[in-house]
Amino acid sequence: MMRYGLGTNHGYATGWASGGTIILIFLMVIVSIAVFSFSNDYFKKKNHPKHNKLLKILEDKYINEEISDDDYIERNSLLDDEYLLHSDNPAIMQLKEQYAKCEIDSREYIKRKKELSERRNQFALDILRERYAKGEISSEEFRKIKADIQYD
Repeated sequence: MMRYGLGTNHGYATGWASGGTIILIFLMVIVSIAVFSFSNDYFKKKNHPKHNKLLKILEDKYINEEISDDDYIERNSLLDDEYLLHSDNPAIMQLKEQYAKCEIDSREYIKRKKELSERRNQFALDILRERYAKGEISSEEFRKIKADIQYD
């Protein structure tokens, strides 16, 4: 009895039926994950009200020719790169709004944002030290959380 198929074994576990199908499925899974990750981030960005407000303010400045092309691109990219970062911190959100309104330049924005982030980390470290002193967390937890705070 003769079987027909791709390969030299006359259809027995050859061609797409063996390794080819597995590779194809693996590639499809990888592509699906990549598409999902990109689209999830893209839609979060486009549907975040605080981010949209900042971009609208900046866009209005650009449309009214209050800022140059280069300035618009620079400000837009700085705001766009960190759209969700620190969105729960009112001081940084106010700073971002000042930046979008062109009340401060890029150097001042970056400097003040760094200062605010460092100050916030210091507050978190103070709270962490207090919890450790009260015995609410172990020394291992203290070291791990401290490393996380200082990394941020």
